[in-house]
Amino acid sequence: MPFSSHEYSLHLIFSPDGWLKAQPLVTSTDRVFFMQDAVYLLQANITSPSELLYARATDVLARNIHPSEAIEILDDEQWVKLTEQANNVLSW
Repeated sequence: MPFSSHEYSLHLIFSPDGWLKAQPLVTSTDRVFFMQDAVYLLQANITSPSELLYARATDVLARNIHPSEAIEILDDEQWVKLTEQANNVLSW
């Protein structure tokens, strides 16, 4: 879980529409965290400038989603650590 640097923005994606709005603003150093109904997007290949993609375990399990191995599944404690290390947090 590489989130020791404070030089990234964390994009919290709550819905498919939120991803459409955020995607043009995501850079290669940003982290993207999918939660709530946005995890449905993980059933297909996601195109993102950032390769650091995460999903909330609770939401993935509740919706019976099986994301690719490229998506790291985080519990709530890991999500908090990711948020604490971010320079900026943007909600979509």
